[in-house]
Amino acid sequence: MKRFFIYVAFSFFCLVLQALGADDFVRFSNGFSILLFNKSVSSNSVKDTANFCLCPPLTQTQGGAFCFAGGGENLAKAFFLKPSSGNFYGRFAEGLKVRKGDISLESAVFSRRFLPLKKAYSEILKNFSLSAESFNPALVDVAAIKISQWFDWVSFGFQKDVFKPENVSENADFMLASSAVFNFDFVLPNGFADLKFTFKNGKVVDKKAMVFTDDVAVGEFKDFDAAVLNVKNTGFSIVFIKPKNFERAKEMLSKLDAESVENAFNVLKMLANSAEFRLIVPKFKLDSALMNLNTAMESIGAGAIFGKTEYPKFSDEKLNVGNVFQAAFFSMRPAASGGGLTTSSPAKTLVLDRPFAVAVCEAKTGRIIFLGAVENPKAN
Repeated sequence: MKRFFIYVAFSFFCLVLQALGADDFVRFSNGFSILLFNKSVSSNSVKDTANFCLCPPLTQTQGGAFCFAGGGENLAKAFFLKPSSGNFYGRFAEGLKVRKGDISLESAVFSRRFLPLKKAYSEILKNFSLSAESFNPALVDVAAIKISQWFDWVSFGFQKDVFKPENVSENADFMLASSAVFNFDFVLPNGFADLKFTFKNGKVVDKKAMVFTDDVAVGEFKDFDAAVLNVKNTGFSIVFIKPKNFERAKEMLSKLDAESVENAFNVLKMLANSAEFRLIVPKFKLDSALMNLNTAMESIGAGAIFGKTEYPKFSDEKLNVGNVFQAAFFSMRPAASGGGLTTSSPAKTLVLDRPFAVAVCEAKTGRIIFLGAVENPKAN
């Protein structure tokens, strides 16, 4: 009966979307996120023990700045942007200037040499966290020095202090760097449980698991089961996706598209508070360290930024981006529980006892802010 309800609700919601028109902004952004994630995962890194995570909207927002500074339609398409709409780009930057305790999203554009910056360039950079507070001690590889003014960063010294010289293109006029921290250790589960996490190769490990029964919705879909956990007072929801077939989380993500993720998120939102649900997820963390995304950016058609390009809003000279760097971090390892477990009625339960994917989405829109593949939960 529950499956029938989910099917009817999903069908009705799809009809509503068709009538009202889906939010192209969310779908374009999610499409970029899934594509960049898949292109960033090299074939030789797809292993049972290989976790991976990324915060694509930060890179997309940076690309948007260069797109609108250069006015290039092809570059706009590569970043899934509408070149004729400045407001469309503005929405990408909206919501990304976040620095609240355990959650931090930061983007910056760096120059190896001082450039004759135009006023319009400074206006564009207002979409980035370029201030004395743009420093994240949890990611020393990205921000190794605390700054008092942005112009301290545009000197050659920044590259010397933060990045290894061999990792930076010699002729780079610009470098793009971003960092994302989602430390959800403050999210208290309703209780804890013991969980046996099984790898695709048959290996089983014992894991401490969190049990959530509040602010949770669980649903079944064609190729995967999913749950959404609303994180109060943050504006974000965490989505967990478990493949129906026993496959790696990265392989499963490569089969998803933006529309399927969007529809699943909206169905789960509708199911919230309609029944009792339970989510059992192992304690885990993801840490991408410092990544160079040049190859991934080229593979999705954004290679133009690495060639000498005219950016009239930046400078009268032809300039190029040398490197695109990012570091991302995610953690769910609370030390305490809140509330208590309820057993008044049978609950629809999703148990993440094998590789799964995790996404952080805007709670209102379902826009993907973070994507991760959990092939192996790390030590508690």
